[in-house]
Amino acid sequence: SGGKGVEEEKDEVLELHKDLMMLYPGVEVVGGRGDILETATLTVGDGDTLQIGGVSLSVMSVPCHTPGSVCFVLHPADGSPTCCF
Repeated sequence: SGGKGVEEEKDEVLELHKDLMMLYPGVEVVGGRGDILETATLTVGDGDTLQIGGVSLSVMSVPCHTPGSVCFVLHPADGSPTCCF
């Protein structure tokens, strides 16, 4: 098949997180509740809200790729949703 296995992909993600954490000390690595992500410094789940400056992100649980998969809905200062990622 030639594709990467789940464990190989997980190892690559963890290495990327570790690299980012070294480049940007104090950076938050956000992971979905229900996933085992040893580099996560913050876990979030459905209905949680994150504040980044004047921007609000609401968390939506979307278990598909992993049991703890989440999407974020961006809310500008006026409160209207503008995008989901």
